[in-house]
Amino acid sequence: MRIRKLLALLLAAAAALCLPACGGSTSGSNAGKTADESKTEITAWAWDDNFNVKALRLAKERYEAEHPDVTLTVISQSLNDVVQKLNTAFAAESYDGLPNIVLIEDYRVGGYLDVFPGSLRDLSSIINADDWMPYKLSAFTRDGKIYGVPFDSAVCGMFYRVDFLEQAGYTGEDLNNITWSEYIEIGKKVKEATGVSMLEQTSGDLTLMKILMQSAGTWYVSEDNTSLNIAGNPVIKEAMQVYKDLMDAGIVMNFPGWDEKVRGIQNGDLATIVDGCWISATIKTAEDQSGKWALKPIPRMDHVEGAVNASNVGGSSWYVVDKVANADVAENFLKETFASDTGFLNELVNEIGLFSSHKSDGSFTNYEAQDAFFGNQKIWEDFAAWAELVPQVPYGINTYNIDDIVEEELQTVLQGGDIDAALSAIESRAAQIGQIG
Repeated sequence: MRIRKLLALLLAAAAALCLPACGGSTSGSNAGKTADESKTEITAWAWDDNFNVKALRLAKERYEAEHPDVTLTVISQSLNDVVQKLNTAFAAESYDGLPNIVLIEDYRVGGYLDVFPGSLRDLSSIINADDWMPYKLSAFTRDGKIYGVPFDSAVCGMFYRVDFLEQAGYTGEDLNNITWSEYIEIGKKVKEATGVSMLEQTSGDLTLMKILMQSAGTWYVSEDNTSLNIAGNPVIKEAMQVYKDLMDAGIVMNFPGWDEKVRGIQNGDLATIVDGCWISATIKTAEDQSGKWALKPIPRMDHVEGAVNASNVGGSSWYVVDKVANADVAENFLKETFASDTGFLNELVNEIGLFSSHKSDGSFTNYEAQDAFFGNQKIWEDFAAWAELVPQVPYGINTYNIDDIVEEELQTVLQGGDIDAALSAIESRAAQIGQIG
């Protein structure tokens, strides 16, 4: 209990005390009757107008057509604002100003479920667990209860430039289910033959570490989500070693930020990109490279038993704030749209480039489309197959805070520091930020 109280205080302190400033008509603070007293109003928060928010608005059109007595108000705001407002409200146990429905990252939702129980509604009755990828559901399942409706998944792949690989003497077959050590050797030859870097690393971004950890079924916390699992963890140790080997090989291009990374892709500076499926849209902004890219599974770690050529990095899900008026209506909205309407989810493949964690049972016909940019490869069909292989891991409640510590300690490893010592330091520091256990 003391841990929970401490975490609540820490989350509240981390979020600026913004509720008075953030309230008002645009926050959906008082869900209830609209100006037209015959309609019930519910409110939803999300970020990214071209993806999450667009999906909400399309769902709104479908739902309101069937339920003319309901009005959904969609509020677009930044991810940071959503996090800040939820942290402050939940810590204060004050739900005024919150929406009925909110999008929350899978890496972050554990903090709300474990530190603020009762804030988010149990949605088990509207979710058929057998229809969804287990790795996705595990992020928001507690004691057999499912609290979220899955939305986007970020199953990973290795996008590669066919022409650069061919110049180094490789074909796509040479990239099938390879290990990271094989990847590094290929990268050296590609760099020698073309002068192009094999991989990229963006400052402050631990995407690669997350991909490596989940591909071998481990995370910063134990499987039962009750204690830290860093010091002495052979998977995280191997992940750090792979990270160092990549950097030492001289095949990684470092970018200071996202914009620079995008320009690097568009300039043809990279031979491969190992990332979540969503990066495909960014790659396709380089229109002059159409037909030059293809897709293979990610490499796997050599020295970790059970490691696979599949992983996930990121993703978000929909939640109902339980103590805001009209939660029942909000739950029904999710039930009839994102939770069960596979026809709608299939449309979103084309509308926003959604890759859902819903198991493809033949209803996702848009996964079968060939993509001319990627040499007419059916990339979504491949992602769907790899998603079945992604290991299930617990994300705990402090993924992002621990990421900051890992990033610092990784720098000592890159400079020759001992990995075991770094892992011990990470766990010791992580324990000080209130991690479970």
